[in-house]
Amino acid sequence: MTYRLRALTSRKTYQTLQAVRRNIASSTDPQAASPFVAVGPTPSTTIGPRILIVEQCATINEDEPDDFDAAVASTRRQLFTKWSKSPLWAVISLAVTRLLGESDGGILRPHVGWTNVAKIGSAGGKPGNPSQASLIEQVNTCASALREEIGAARPHAVILISGPSFGRAIVDRVFETGAWSEYSAAGKARFRTQNSPLGPVFWTDSPGALRYRKSEAEVGDAITNWGAGLSMPNLR
Repeated sequence: MTYRLRALTSRKTYQTLQAVRRNIASSTDPQAASPFVAVGPTPSTTIGPRILIVEQCATINEDEPDDFDAAVASTRRQLFTKWSKSPLWAVISLAVTRLLGESDGGILRPHVGWTNVAKIGSAGGKPGNPSQASLIEQVNTCASALREEIGAARPHAVILISGPSFGRAIVDRVFETGAWSEYSAAGKARFRTQNSPLGPVFWTDSPGALRYRKSEAEVGDAITNWGAGLSMPNLR
């Protein structure tokens, strides 16, 4: 069922990201990772709700071919194997099950897409998020890519799982900067919401921050309350 998910990043945008990656590799990070390609449901492939998860950054392994079709296959494979097997995907599973009222991952997967704020991570040292210098170099391209991906998915809900400071320049180029609600003061949870022209958005902290504050359950409750006000198609 996972392979019903389509590439949300276009081949042309991937080629642009490849050029940015080469520039980063020659200037700020010699081990800049291959660009990430988003996959997800689209109106033409999936009947029912569509949810797009946007996390901070996911590093494509260095041994992955720097090729569009291989990158699409890699994202599909990661989306299948990582479902609920890491702190990040535990948060994602919680968000999706709260929104769709279903715990069966096999039923949920075709309705969930995956992308990142930053498309080019670092594969050297401690693989993961790019350095600040690398992040600055990819801001404009990543913002354009994220807008394109959301436009392709046309999601009924966007869940942004990233700290409020990481990639803020990218987020501010995609969503309306003055339209966010204030952070919740309830308990330890922190989140913002926005009814963006691109779709309703729920923005919460990174999984590490949620674990540190022990606020996963509070965020789950907040997502449930937020989702109750959305026009979400039936799952079945």
